[in-house]
Amino acid sequence: MRVLDDDEITAKTANFLIKKGIENFEDLANISSEEIMKWSNLGRRTLEEILQLMKKYGVSFSDK
Repeated sequence: MRVLDDDEITAKTANFLIKKGIENFEDLANISSEEIMKWSNLGRRTLEEILQLMKKYGVSFSDK
């Protein structure tokens, strides 16, 4: 499923993810939590929204 297809995602978060090349949950699962924290312009609310969507769909970062 594409992340951007979820009705609960805001336009701000959708645009942020598009700019980072994230289109689906597999893309999110292939990055680490350290990597996402290095993204510039990642605000607390956007991060919280991303984490909520990941939890909703059972996706986790690639941290080992």
